[in-house]
Amino acid sequence: MNRLTKLDAVSYHWNTDDTNAPIKYGFIAQNVQEQFPDLVKEGVWIDGSQKLFLSMGGLMPYTVGAIK
Repeated sequence: MNRLTKLDAVSYHWNTDDTNAPIKYGFIAQNVQEQFPDLVKEGVWIDGSQKLFLSMGGLMPYTVGAIK
């Protein structure tokens, strides 16, 4: 539970979204990486740049375990 409470949820739009796109919710990969390094991997983004990718589904077992 301690590691989960250190995460801050964020809302955002992708730079490529149009102005009517719904707001997305999630976490900043760098912040998650500090608490759950196994859930973040580095890879190539569609523009060829290196980015961090977060396994959002991977947070579920930690969340359920914390609730129990």
